[in-house]
Amino acid sequence: MKVKILGWRDSELSIVNRLEEGFQELDHEICGPSEAPELLIAINPDVYIQAIDHPIATDGIKIFNVLDVPEHLIDSPHVDYPLEDIKKQLKHADAVTSISKFTKKQVKKYYKINSTVVYTAALEIEKVPKYRDIDFLYVGRASDPNKRFGLIVNALIEAGMSHSNLVVCGPEPTSHGVYKGRVTKSQLNELYHQAKIVLLPSRIEGVGLSMIEGALAGAIPLTCNDNHTVKEFGLQEFSCEPNPTEYGRKMMLTLMSHAYDSNYVKKIAEKNDLSNKFNKQVVAQKYIDLYENRTNSIGV
Repeated sequence: MKVKILGWRDSELSIVNRLEEGFQELDHEICGPSEAPELLIAINPDVYIQAIDHPIATDGIKIFNVLDVPEHLIDSPHVDYPLEDIKKQLKHADAVTSISKFTKKQVKKYYKINSTVVYTAALEIEKVPKYRDIDFLYVGRASDPNKRFGLIVNALIEAGMSHSNLVVCGPEPTSHGVYKGRVTKSQLNELYHQAKIVLLPSRIEGVGLSMIEGALAGAIPLTCNDNHTVKEFGLQEFSCEPNPTEYGRKMMLTLMSHAYDSNYVKKIAEKNDLSNKFNKQVVAQKYIDLYENRTNSIGV
């Protein structure tokens, strides 16, 4: 099958790159710029218009994926979020996917559309012999208000801990913690194995890949209890109220019990089948199944 995936691909850690690898490992072909694919996947709203205009094969279908629905922007009186435009664009898709059960509920609530849950492809975690010498690791965009990086900064102050206990990697420099910049797949894999605790204080996440990837590497993902995907993946025990005092307290307690908690997190990951759910080949196959179900239903 010829497949084309539209979306951000500037980094080898991008979802598009991982998903393309999944299709290729299943012996499917990634189309070039001028080719008409049988399966076209638009990863997020930024590329829906491009996907609408892109030609596909006679028996092809278009799948529009929703990574998250930014409720904090939709509900903000200061932001004119293009909710109605996205809703209209989604109607051009032959199928719509969501990357979690929580996102599926959001899509139904805000876009009035039924979607199919297809978990996104996570970093392939490979075991590496590393000492757990990083107390806290943060992965992502520190300037995004929804990520609440400031909560980490204030929690460290509340708990009386040094910012040197924190390692940060992502596209945006920060003056707090030890900033590693953009990292490669292998570097991120090593950081997860070095970290005792991965911090994800976001209010809303479609999934929260650092939470999943950290757990698969044996690090403890520390989240907030207003992040609904935490419960979906069985990790709610490692969450707390989103305020500096409670988050700082949870950071300290988790740090003290990290050896025990790390083994517990591994059991949770196994129980919830996280390694399989977020495997790039499994995710690619889910999209292929959607293609086959759609084409069979219309007699292509």
